[in-house]
This record gives sequence, C-alpha cells and structure tokens, in this order.
Amino acid sequence: SLFAQAELINPSVKSLAPGLSLESAIQQALKSNLALKIEEGNVNSAAENLALANSSYKPALSINANGSTIAEEQAELSQGAQAEHTLSANIKVEQLLFSEERSANISIQEHLYQAAKHTFEKQTLDIIQLTATAYFDVLRAKTARKIQYENSKLTQKNLDVAKQREAAGYAGLSDVYRWKSQLATLTTELLIAENNYKVAKAQLNQTLNRPLNTDTNIEDATLNNNPFAERYKTYIKHYVNTPKSLVLITDFFISEASNNSPEIQTINSKTAA
Repeated sequence: SLFAQAELINPSVKSLAPGLSLESAIQQALKSNLALKIEEGNVNSAAENLALANSSYKPALSINANGSTIAEEQAELSQGAQAEHTLSANIKVEQLLFSEERSANISIQEHLYQAAKHTFEKQTLDIIQLTATAYFDVLRAKTARKIQYENSKLTQKNLDVAKQREAAGYAGLSDVYRWKSQLATLTTELLIAENNYKVAKAQLNQTLNRPLNTDTNIEDATLNNNPFAERYKTYIKHYVNTPKSLVLITDFFISEASNNSPEIQTINSKTAA
C-alpha cells in the first residue's frame, strides 16, 4: 500500500529512459518486428523462384574433354592405329526457343512473387496499426493510472477529515469506516491500473521486438505533434465539419481502400497463378 500511494515529488525531471514518439515507434517496428521480417523473407524466396524459372530460357553452355595415355610399346605395336596420347574435347551450346510448360511456370512464379509482395505490404500496414494501437494503449493506461492515483489521494484526504471530525465528536465512526472501505477499493483499482500500464508497455515492447521489461518514456500524442498532423489539417479537417462532407470523405476512403487493398491484390495474384 505504501508503494501504491507514493507520490513522485519532482515529475518535471526527465526520465533516463529513451523517449519514444508515435512516429519513432512505428519506424522501429517496421525495422525490427519479427513477423514483418518473415514476410520479407517470403518475398525474397519468391524472387529467387522467379529468377530460377526465368533461367530456363537462358542459353546453356557445356564443355566436355577426355584424355587417354597408353604405353609407348603398345602404341608402337599398333603401327599407328593407336596414339600414345589422345585428347578430345567438345563444346555444346543449347538454347530453348519455346516451352509451354516453362513459359507457364514463369508466369505462375511472377504472380506468386506479386502475391508475396502484396502480403508483405499487408503485414506492413498491420504492423503500423498494431504499433499505433499499442502506443495509445500505453497512453490510456498511463492516464487511467493517474486518475486512480488522484482518486486515491482525494479519498485519503477525506478519510483524514473524517477521523478529525470523529475525534472532535462532530461525526461518528460510520464516516471513517466508509472512507476506509472506499480507500481500500481504490487502492485495489490503483494496483490494477498500475498492472495494466505495465502490461501495455510490455505489449508495445513485444511489437517493437525489444525485451518486455524495457523502460520507455512514452511521449504524449496529439494532433499537433504526430506525423499525421499536417495531413489531417491539409486534407481531412475541413471534410469532417458537416455530416454531408463526412459522408463524402468516408465513401472516398472506402473506395480507395477497396482499390488499394493488399488483401484483395493478394487474392487476385494467387487466383491468376
């Protein structure tokens, strides 16, 4: 209970932990996330398969050489029919002009390569969304912890007042017991909020492929200090002022999402393959 109700007396001093903004969190996730690295490996593998399929139409060069040596006496006895030393070589160049099977394989591998790229793009967008969600979960948990701490602090003051009123004979013990009970409940909620905050930070660290107990100084995110602020002010803000404009921009986003959806493009590429 002592730790739960302890107050940081100088919160203005910056934490020694490195600061992490929304933009830097997304960049770090795109660089380090393991799921994204797996999809990147799948793209490289598909590229190798495509290169291997294309190589079937490249010219093939083969060189063979044979040499033999017989005893000098045996060569003399053959009276020229057999040479003592014999060397033969041949060079063969082959070029495939057309193969329906290999041409189809090239086309198939091209479609599978495009499908792998679209899957990688989907995973990239998923990681961005997952990181942003985890980032805001940390901020929400941090705020909830602060609110529970303030509630606990206020309840403690009310308990102190109730004890003074009871000591002065102005009120009975019922108020003291009521505030004690509420303080106990709030202390439990404060500990839950603290635990939720730690879990949220661990989930963010997992997304960033860092040790789960890595301490991080999470910066607050607003519409004025994140990478989407200028885009919001320039392209979106004046479209959400009225219900009609909101419907228009919503329909536009749905249309753009359908046309550029990597999931749909992946399905199309695999279907073509």
